[in-house]
Formats: sequence, structure tokens, C-alpha cells
Amino acid sequence: MSNNKQSLDQLWQNQQTQLPNLEELSRKFKSMRRKQWLYMSVDVISTLFLASWLLFFRETMNQLMFIFILIMTIFSLGATVHLVWLRRFALKNTLSNTQSYLQGLKNQYINNIKIAKFTKFTIWLSLLITLVFFVLAWLNHDWDTATAIKKTVIATLFIAGGLYPMWKWSNKRIIKYTAEVEKLESLEQSLSSEDDGIVT
Repeated sequence: MSNNKQSLDQLWQNQQTQLPNLEELSRKFKSMRRKQWLYMSVDVISTLFLASWLLFFRETMNQLMFIFILIMTIFSLGATVHLVWLRRFALKNTLSNTQSYLQGLKNQYINNIKIAKFTKFTIWLSLLITLVFFVLAWLNHDWDTATAIKKTVIATLFIAGGLYPMWKWSNKRIIKYTAEVEKLESLEQSLSSEDDGIVT
């Protein structure tokens, strides 16, 4: 009987889930927080740049250009607010134990997927807004047909070429963080099962 009990105890110890190292989780979370603060800073600076353009170069713009930059500034401001909200789990510094770090990482990973999808959406939207601007400029007789076509093709190739790496980067982040979320959910289930076993 004693041997059976010892075997069961040994089996239970072998099946116990290895708890994540708190120091490692803390390091990982702090690294993610630094990146999120950097990304947020870039978003804010981009919005301030557009707003400054409107403020200091208004006299050099025609009405159509002014409206175009104004729309881009409003969209950039809205996008920045939305992205700051999605980054909120990484921006705060109130985590103290293993469970809170796991939950914080999981929540931010889920939001990182949303950020990547939103980034892909803004790429398409930026391209669409630019094309609409060129069409309106042509309809407004700012350019003749040949000039409008030339500028549209050049701008489309420039924007598409510049944003394609961001598109690929967003896809990679979706794949990466989807896998990370699955790992954390599996770990949470294992820890939950272990807790149930201890209570039982």
C-alpha cells in the first residue's frame, strides 16, 4: 500500500505543470511595454506632424489639398486614440505576480492581433484616400488628364511599395501572436487543472 501511495505521489509530481518563471515573465512584459511605448510615440508624432503641416503651411495649400490633409489628420488622431486603447494592457505597470503577468501578456497579445489587423485596414484606406484625392484634383481641373494619370500611377506605386513591408510585417505579427495566445491559453488550462487537482 505504501509503495502504491509513493508511486501515485511520484506520478502526480511528474504530471504537475511547470510554473512560468516570474522574472522571465516580468522581463518579457517589460520588453513588450517598451515597444508599445515606442509605437505609441510614433503614432503621436505622425499626428502632430500632420497637424503642424495644416497650421504652418495653410497658405501654400489650395482648398482641395487643405481638405485632404485635414481628413488625414482627423483620421490619424482617431487611429492614434484607438491604438492607445489597444495598447493599454502593456502601457500600465500594475502587475505583481505570475497570474497577473500571464493575463496581462495574453490580453496584450490579443490586442496586438487587433492592432495588426487595423494596420492592414489603414494601408488599404490610405491608398484609397490618396486615389480619391488625385481623382478629385483631376475633376477640379488642377491637373490635365495626362498629368493626373502620371501622378496617380507614381503615387500608387510609391505608397504600395512603401506599405507592402508593413503589410507583410502585420501578417507575421498576426501569426506570431495567435500562436502566443494559444500557448498561454494552454498554459492557463494546465494550471487550472492542476489547481483543481490540488483542491480535490
